[in-house]
Amino acid sequence: CTGVSFNPDLGRCVTKQALCLCPSMGSETFYERVAAGKTIASANELSPITSYISLGDGMDCPFNDIRTCDGRTDEQCQGLCDLDSECSGVSHRASDGRCVTKSESCTLPIPGDHTFYVKP
Repeated sequence: CTGVSFNPDLGRCVTKQALCLCPSMGSETFYERVAAGKTIASANELSPITSYISLGDGMDCPFNDIRTCDGRTDEQCQGLCDLDSECSGVSHRASDGRCVTKSESCTLPIPGDHTFYVKP
């Protein structure tokens, strides 16, 4: 078991076999299993561990997508990247919270509706 999902509306708790790196933002919340004595954090409340560097508002690195999540803040998106050793940065669209974790950064970002943040 890597964690549990809990739905307070249904009073339902389900154990999970894999870490949920892109949890839904509905009423069901995923809680990761952690070592004894540590605080259990909801994957919906992720915040970055490191300081990410923006390539500029509306400047994005295309391609190299790992996973896409919706309804995330910049900080939640960066927190998802911190959980993935393959992640080199994130593209975030503020208008709807679209978050795309990326396996590579780029040296020539292109203008668009996402902002790319480089993982340090």
